[in-house]
Amino acid sequence: MLRFYEDLTEVQTAHVMHCSVSTMKSQTRHALKRLRELAPELTEAFGVEPDVAPGTEEVHA
Repeated sequence: MLRFYEDLTEVQTAHVMHCSVSTMKSQTRHALKRLRELAPELTEAFGVEPDVAPGTEEVHA
């Protein structure tokens, strides 16, 4: 959530967390999922799709 709260890039957030970018992305995905479970009204209030949040889209080749 640091990434969104502080408006950091993925690389900057990973640096602050002392982890790889992929670990940071995974942690962000899990945190957003948990937040949606605990506060579903936020998803509705901000108009964000439940399965996708900005910067967490998966790229399929």
